[in-house]
Amino acid sequence: TTPADSDNSGTADHLESGVDEACNPSTDSDGDGVPDETDLDDDNDGILDADEGCSNGSLSNVTGVTQEGPIANQTGTNWIDLGKNGFVSIDESVALGERITIGTDFITDLIETAGTAKYEWYMGLKDANFDVNNYNLGYPNDLWEGAVYLRLTYTQSTIYGALTGGNYQQSFSINSAAVASSNARFFFEIAADGNSIRAGFSDLSTGDDLASTTYADWSNQKVTSLDTSLGLSGPVDFMMFVQAVFTNTPAIDTADIDWTALSIKSASTADCSGLDTDNDGTPDHLDTDADGDGCPDAEEAGFTDANNDGQVDGTGVDANGLVTGGDGYTAPADTDSSGTADHLEAGVAECNPDTDGDGIPDETDLDDDNDGIYDTAEGDDTIDTDGDGIPNYLDTDSDGDGCSDAKEAGYTDADDDGMVD
Repeated sequence: TTPADSDNSGTADHLESGVDEACNPSTDSDGDGVPDETDLDDDNDGILDADEGCSNGSLSNVTGVTQEGPIANQTGTNWIDLGKNGFVSIDESVALGERITIGTDFITDLIETAGTAKYEWYMGLKDANFDVNNYNLGYPNDLWEGAVYLRLTYTQSTIYGALTGGNYQQSFSINSAAVASSNARFFFEIAADGNSIRAGFSDLSTGDDLASTTYADWSNQKVTSLDTSLGLSGPVDFMMFVQAVFTNTPAIDTADIDWTALSIKSASTADCSGLDTDNDGTPDHLDTDADGDGCPDAEEAGFTDANNDGQVDGTGVDANGLVTGGDGYTAPADTDSSGTADHLEAGVAECNPDTDGDGIPDETDLDDDNDGIYDTAEGDDTIDTDGDGIPNYLDTDSDGDGCSDAKEAGYTDADDDGMVD
């Protein structure tokens, strides 16, 4: 049969070193087909994981760059002088499990700053053996960790790109007059175990989110290092190189580029410790009853869960693992205005109401409104004598005449609260 291609990359899993789904399957706690690492609602209770103490990692902006040389080509704060070439590295390093993201805004700013089609850029994670006085672009192993790098060549009307990883290369092009609307975006990341470097490119209008889409789920172009046992143990610098095509190619000043348009995404696991409100050992973002009161979070949050399976009802699930066609993902209910959502407050159970506040839930209370009349004598939900929308067994004035049922039944209700004394 056809070999598996779990990430739909066009390359079978057994030929793609960055994909090992067969040996290390992704966890999918809610069984919706979206792995937890990219699912924004891991238990499908209609409440975002980010609101239950979990996130998929945070983005922090790069603050600036440091010149790497050659010194003779970088006067003042220049990246390169007239007709020269040179390297810069961002001031923040990329740690194991982290990703550097290069969005459309940065590419647009880079092209606008250059202002002329006479440059070629290379970028990737800086190799430990890099020597600015002895490098050769033809030998990427001496420049970029894992030989994974991006090359952008700016011509008159087109920016030609090539994303290279090991012996594999992905090519693409961008209209130089429409970079801002191109959706072009890139990332470089270090595997959490430090054994491989991965990178991706996309210009799709939807999906392939730099902050949340994993390498395995990245649907457009991507590459990984040929060497999958790099053995990296610490942070790595992200380095960029630009070379002038002609001797009269203008200089580029680092001060003219907005480096904060670059971001580093922290490792997912670092920001997903999770809350555990009821201390049952299951974090809230995986617990369909976070406060342990016997009432599902979906129902307590005010959402629909007709089959009481703990998951908000809907018609399907989107690529981010969110239930579609339902009423989830709005602010969870706080019916007692305590400042704590009901699904996190064990004393408030929407599925186990206590209408008369006597401490006995309606489901076991023989007189839900404490009017002195058994619920069985007042009928079920269909019996509503005065048609006010409140069934008699919950209504302390069933006939709506202004006189409480307790008094009319011949019982004592001295304080006129509708409940038998």
